[in-house]
Amino acid sequence: SWPQHAQVVVFLNHKSFNPVYGYLHFSSGYLRYVANRPDISGLVGSAESANRWPFVQKLDSTWATKGGEYWAAVDGKTTRYRMIGLVQDRPLFVYRQLRDGSIVSAAHTVFVDATGLRSIQKGAAPNSRIALDRHQGICKLSTDTTVVWPHSTKNLSEIRDSSASDLILPDWLKAWSTSLNVTSAALTDGDRLVVTFEVRHVPNPVSNRNSNEEVVLQLPGFELRRPKYSNSQLLASIKGQPYVVDVATGATQIVVWGQEGCDYMLEVSGKPVGLLRSSQLAGTWRLHLNADPLIVTPDIRRSGLLLARDPLTK
Repeated sequence: SWPQHAQVVVFLNHKSFNPVYGYLHFSSGYLRYVANRPDISGLVGSAESANRWPFVQKLDSTWATKGGEYWAAVDGKTTRYRMIGLVQDRPLFVYRQLRDGSIVSAAHTVFVDATGLRSIQKGAAPNSRIALDRHQGICKLSTDTTVVWPHSTKNLSEIRDSSASDLILPDWLKAWSTSLNVTSAALTDGDRLVVTFEVRHVPNPVSNRNSNEEVVLQLPGFELRRPKYSNSQLLASIKGQPYVVDVATGATQIVVWGQEGCDYMLEVSGKPVGLLRSSQLAGTWRLHLNADPLIVTPDIRRSGLLLARDPLTK
């Protein structure tokens, strides 16, 4: 059971109907009703709706009135933010819904704030979150029970150490065109990997494209699909957890980065999405270049394998 004044967050998958729309007042009312707990508050919504820093200075009535931390003016209209309304001093419990509809409780929730990667243990208050080393820190977390909050207050490129002078592009990545077999021998413990993909939208898709979902990019443990209902979105799936990627205009960057022997962070459009287990990148990588109307290309200018070993011990 949750302690007094707990905060409860549930990330739904993209197929679930959400009657509370990620708004704090609707979400809290729903949670209080189903749990018979008038003291709790929370957020129920999709990961892609969590596009702002979720913390507010205090819980107050501004969620119900135009203005304050819960509202913004967009094109002359007042819009209410979704998935915002957590406070720093109340215990936090985070859950995520998998593709099959099952709910997983997060043992840890990882945030990227101005200081870098920080983790909150299940049931702890957010103001007690601890700093994580950008490589070694996520080694200590179980990727199956860790939720990465899909918003950052800091540029992830500053954290992931992707300086071109530090990266050496390996031959196996240079040779990648549409299909590549990455052996475990190519990924050595201590190596740091940064691989960037650019997903570009084709503005005039052919009319006879396949109406079913098409696989655009496959890595072991991660997959991108083009859903049949949209020309401008992709479904990213990491460990069965779907995440909608909007590629309506320009190019969308998808970055996998981390340290072999540890875990890898998955980043979409500059936002942290989730973690891949160590050695999950060993296997077959595939690009499906005919998945119209989207083109995916590995950006080798910003991809590579840092061959120097990390001086920190595991």
